[in-house]
Amino acid sequence: MRHIFWVPLLVASMTACSGGSGQDSSAPTGDQPGSPSQVYTPPAPGSATDVVLQLTWQPNSDPVAGYRVYFGTTPEGATAQLSDLAVANRALNSQAPSVSYNAGNDLGLDPGSQACFRLRAYNSEGVMSDWSQPACATI
Repeated sequence: MRHIFWVPLLVASMTACSGGSGQDSSAPTGDQPGSPSQVYTPPAPGSATDVVLQLTWQPNSDPVAGYRVYFGTTPEGATAQLSDLAVANRALNSQAPSVSYNAGNDLGLDPGSQACFRLRAYNSEGVMSDWSQPACATI
């Protein structure tokens, strides 16, 4: 039986500053991304290949070119880039962004392992937002 974890995340918005202030107009502004909300933990699977982790998050209110998804087995260790999801890619729904990973095949995890994710949004010039807060689930 395949189990699905929903790992919702929130991402901070990126805004451009108006010219004349001496600030880089492409630099993102705003605070650190918000904390993730609920993480669903289903019954223990037979193996990690039975588990699909579905990450969802609120889209930025400001225009972004994409999102980068980072992974680790601890909240502070979620720094390995998994995906670069361009908004221009028709596979990414910009109104309800999400991505899925197989815990065993994609992430190399075993049952009982922790999976933690963080996001960063980026604009058309490649300027990155602050990190989202991590969202973690135990497989």
